[in-house]
Amino acid sequence: MAHAFRTIVTKHADIRLTETDGTGLPIVMLHGSSASRRAFDPLLAGPIGARHRTIALDLPGHGESGNAHDPAHDYSIPGLAECVADVLAQLRIDRFMLVGWSLGGHVA
Repeated sequence: MAHAFRTIVTKHADIRLTETDGTGLPIVMLHGSSASRRAFDPLLAGPIGARHRTIALDLPGHGESGNAHDPAHDYSIPGLAECVADVLAQLRIDRFMLVGWSLGGHVA
């Protein structure tokens, strides 16, 4: 199974993500505070990533993503949710499952 690594430029920050080539309903994975998308590597490498288009992204200021352009807004839960929505719009994904833990759960 192939993994693509890319950066999506949003008005909030440059967002780094990993995506699998599964063809099922996309699953978007959001990590907790002070973590990164790498927390989901075992899921992307396993049956879920093989079956579904699975996308794990680094929220602004985490992992390999850039820092927020407007920290007061972009580091808030609504700002982070807007950033995720921007990424999904650029990927042309409008139907998906959303998985998040800790901070990622609040954003989800």
